[in-house]
Amino acid sequence: MIRYVLSSTGAALLLTTCVYAQEPPPLRAAVDGTFAPHAFPNLSGGYQGFNIDLANEIAKRLKRKIVIDAAQFSGLVPALQAGTYDFLAAPTTVTRNAPRACCSPRVNSTPIFNF
Repeated sequence: MIRYVLSSTGAALLLTTCVYAQEPPPLRAAVDGTFAPHAFPNLSGGYQGFNIDLANEIAKRLKRKIVIDAAQFSGLVPALQAGTYDFLAAPTTVTRNAPRACCSPRVNSTPIFNF
């Protein structure tokens, strides 16, 4: 009986360790890749700019990998609302309707930055 309890406890600990050892999925971010100096193509085939650096720094501080996609600006917010991206790293203009248009009721729509 003790052998059964010890073996099942050991198996549970092993499974728990395996679950916690898995790396979380990478963050998915999007930028408008045609808006220099915020985000624009570089010669090595990727993108560079202030928003790329900002998104990489966010991922670094969260200790997560990141995948940054470039898309047309008009498709960024719909893709965010559809769950394709975790966040957008694109310059936008904040209006009174922006919280209602961009944020779900579960998200705190209090502005982070005051301009």
